[in-house]
Formats: sequence, structure tokens, C-alpha cells
Amino acid sequence: MDLGLSSNLSLIPELLFAQRGAKIDVEGVTNSLTLNYFQIPINLAYKFDVSNGQKVFPFAGIYVGYGFSGTNKYGTESAKVTFGSGADDVLTGDYGVNFGVGYQFEHFIFKVQYNHGLNNISNDSNYNQKNKNVAVTVGYMF
Repeated sequence: MDLGLSSNLSLIPELLFAQRGAKIDVEGVTNSLTLNYFQIPINLAYKFDVSNGQKVFPFAGIYVGYGFSGTNKYGTESAKVTFGSGADDVLTGDYGVNFGVGYQFEHFIFKVQYNHGLNNISNDSNYNQKNKNVAVTVGYMF
């Protein structure tokens, strides 16, 4: 959604499926973690007219996410990730900030953004695990 606040300023809320992950090699064995989230970013964008029907827009904002599934692979073994408050669980909620730049051509949008999680998603106080990622988005606005 693109809510025009003025001729160049927009508020852009979204609903996304976001997949996060990590790979760690421990003594020659690869540990691979994949986490799936529903994410709601809310960005403020300033649109610069480039030419007829084309705009470039830097944006920044916040996001909240809800973790709902995931897998943890260690070598040839695989297990489902559980979300909750147990010691081995991943916290369900995530939140953070994001910023990026986009290009709009008529109804098509292309974006590159960086998300930086502010919430420790680990229930173990010995670990500080935060989501960080770079995303590329291609979209069509109706």
C-alpha cells in the first residue's frame, strides 16, 4: 500500500513473508538454521521524480514480525524449530528498523533494503541472536 501524505512523501505499510537464516560450520559439520516470519514493515518514503512515470525513493521505518516455522539442519540430521518461551525455543516476536532505496516505474516497484532486528530472539541469556538481512523486492501496485 502507498499512502500519499504529500506530492513526494508516502507512508508505505506492507505485509511480507520473510525467511531468515544462518549457517555455521562447527568442526567441519554445517549447521543451517531457517526461520519463517510474517513481517509488517511501515516505511516513510520520499519520492524523487526522475522522468515521466519514474521515481526513486529512499525510505526508512520499523517492522514487527511473527515467527511461525523453521528448520535446523545439523549435518544430515534435521529438526523443526519451535517458537515459544522454552529454553530451546526461538521467541515468536521480532521487531526492528529498516532502510533502503526503491525505484518505481508506473505500477512496478523494485527495492533493496536492510533490516536490523532489535529483539534478542534467543531464550538462552548466554546468547544474543538478532535477525539481520538484506532483501530485494519486486512488486506491482494496483
